[in-house]
Amino acid sequence: MPEIKHETFMKRCFNLAKRAEGFTNPNPMVGAVIVKDNKIISEGYHKQAGEKHAEIVAIEKAKGNLKSATLYVNLEPCSSFGRTPPCTEKIIKSGIKKVVIAMSDPNPAHNGKGIEILRKAGIEVIEGILKPEAEDLNRVFIKHITKKIPYITVKSAITLDGRISDYTGSSKWITSEGLRFYFHKELRSKVDAIVVGINTVLKDNPLLSARRSDNSYYKKQPVKIILDSKFRIPQDARLLREIKSDVIVVVGDDVTRTRKKKFLEAMGVKILPQPLKNGKINLPRLVKDLYKLGICHLLVEGGGKVISSFLEEKLADEIYLAYAPLIIGGRNLFYCGREMKLSRGIRVKNLSFKKFDNQIIIKGKLNYVYRNNKIPR
Repeated sequence: MPEIKHETFMKRCFNLAKRAEGFTNPNPMVGAVIVKDNKIISEGYHKQAGEKHAEIVAIEKAKGNLKSATLYVNLEPCSSFGRTPPCTEKIIKSGIKKVVIAMSDPNPAHNGKGIEILRKAGIEVIEGILKPEAEDLNRVFIKHITKKIPYITVKSAITLDGRISDYTGSSKWITSEGLRFYFHKELRSKVDAIVVGINTVLKDNPLLSARRSDNSYYKKQPVKIILDSKFRIPQDARLLREIKSDVIVVVGDDVTRTRKKKFLEAMGVKILPQPLKNGKINLPRLVKDLYKLGICHLLVEGGGKVISSFLEEKLADEIYLAYAPLIIGGRNLFYCGREMKLSRGIRVKNLSFKKFDNQIIIKGKLNYVYRNNKIPR
């Protein structure tokens, strides 16, 4: 039998890791595979924070002697005590003599230490197998562990001419029901929080939950965050009456409506005062506070002013645009921020396209640099 390439087993690690997407935060997604005589003899993945790491699961499931086995894992094994013991210790005791890693730990406190410990123990370590793919897999973890702010995804449903609502302000419904539930599964059920502006609440009265087509709820529900500088949220808003997850109302730090505040807090709503910047919530300050509250992945769904503010502040990392086969005209554009020259526009890279019924989903990473790629924005 011809020898199977390292990439094949590493891709299996990626697929295992993805099974826990959305549940491992603030930890990374990790999959592990143990190979002997060119065959997988055991595998595992990290299911959620506080539970066993992927390497430990795979080693404990393995049967027989592991001395001639190779361990594949998409992230450098941990080397310190946290909520679980260090993986390096278990690997060394198992007798495994070769470890193949996609990428080192991006945490500055741990980077390279696990690899060093394994090598000092006489274990051969191969690094960098499918590293770009591994970094993309754990882009949320890399962002929050290195920048101390959430990874931010922007998602919007728009018409072919770039509108997100009609002249009345209504956006129900630009895309099909099937596509909306697709995003409930692919985004809402996996992120830590979803943010909208107060105008979206007033006009659409959304639930902001993650539901299936039969209206049952996914296990993980996003924290609901409302940007409401003037504290206008109605006390009978649907997202308040159907609390399946935490609700945070972000208000200006000059808001003093104590009766309304006490009423909402009695319902379990968190009121989060924030300083204003030009009359609006200071988003750079807010995302730092959300990180402190444990938000690692933030989904921005609207409306246009909120999306534009995140883009103008250069905070968003990636974007999903769902195009419907519809033209309506008007002023309610997806992006309503400041005008830019072509040379200074926000670049979208790593584009991917998906057709869903008669609609198109475009996904890409946002790049805030000038066209000459020399001057950071």
